[in-house]
Amino acid sequence: MKGQTAFEYAIIVCVAIVILLPLWININNTMGITKIELQSSYSAHAVSKLQTAADAVYLQGVPAKFTVIINLPEGVDSVSISNHEISMRMSSAAGQADMIAMTLAEVEGSISPRAGAHRVTVEALATGTVNMTESA
Repeated sequence: MKGQTAFEYAIIVCVAIVILLPLWININNTMGITKIELQSSYSAHAVSKLQTAADAVYLQGVPAKFTVIINLPEGVDSVSISNHEISMRMSSAAGQADMIAMTLAEVEGSISPRAGAHRVTVEALATGTVNMTESA
């Protein structure tokens, strides 16, 4: 009788594993997709915030100056600020993606690609360009 009880418990455990394993795989995949979408959204928001600040400073002219705080997600490989373009390249499990925003003014500057909050000073220069630098 003890052998039959142990066998029945083993069958119950196997059925539970068969039910829970696909559920676990589905939840894990959904979490991965959500993380990628969240990183992409953070990057797009940061680029958009920088573009808005650059355009506002350019339209106000010298000596306009803003300080903007942006949050960069993990996976950002590079941030490029040149010509009329602000671009951010990021890597994730889905591959590489570029977030790009075009500005009214010619922009220049540099921002570290490390994850976390960055304080960026956006300043109109006498040359007609807008400078973006990370400040402490």
